[in-house]
Amino acid sequence: IGGEVPIQETFEARTGGQPTQMPVFTNDVPEARQQKAAAAFGDNAPIVVIGAGNPIQKPGGLDQTYPFDPHPEYYWLTGSRRWGGAIAYDPADGWTHFVRPAHKNEYLWEGTPEVPDGEDVAGLTGWLKARSDRPLAVLGSPLDGITGDPDLAGELRERLDTVRRRKDAAEIRLVERAAKA
Repeated sequence: IGGEVPIQETFEARTGGQPTQMPVFTNDVPEARQQKAAAAFGDNAPIVVIGAGNPIQKPGGLDQTYPFDPHPEYYWLTGSRRWGGAIAYDPADGWTHFVRPAHKNEYLWEGTPEVPDGEDVAGLTGWLKARSDRPLAVLGSPLDGITGDPDLAGELRERLDTVRRRKDAAEIRLVERAAKA
C-alpha cells in the first residue's frame, strides 16, 4: 500500500503556491480501502451510496460557511475533502466516484480547488435509476432525494466500521507524523 503524499511537493505542484486543501494519501490508498469495503459488503451486496455532505451556513453569515469536513466514511473511501460528492458501489461494476465540478466562482474566490477524478455528481440520479430494481443502502451524509433501506444501511455501516477499525499503514504513518509535530 502506498502512503501519504509529500505535503510540500503536493502544495507546490497542485496549486502553484495557492492555499487549498491537499490530498493526504496517494490514490492507491483509497483504492485499497474500496477493495476492503467491497469484500466486507459481500458478493450479494446491494447498491451502496455514501455521501460526502455539504457545508453548514453560519447564522447571519450570508454566504459564509463553517469549515467543511466530509463524512468519515466518504473520506476514508475517497481521500477527498470536497463537499457535495458521493461514492457509489455496485457489486457488478465496482466503485464510481461522483464529484461536484469546480465552478467559476470557486476559482474567483477560493483559488484552484482540489477536484478529484470522477463523474459529475449530477449523474448520480441516473446511475441510481438504472439500478432501481435492486436494494439500496445510503451511508455517510444524507443525499437530497435519495433514500435507501435503513436496516440494510445499519448492517453495512457495521461491516464498514469493522474494516475501518484496523488502521492501514498510511493511517499509521499519518498518526506518527502528527505525533511528531
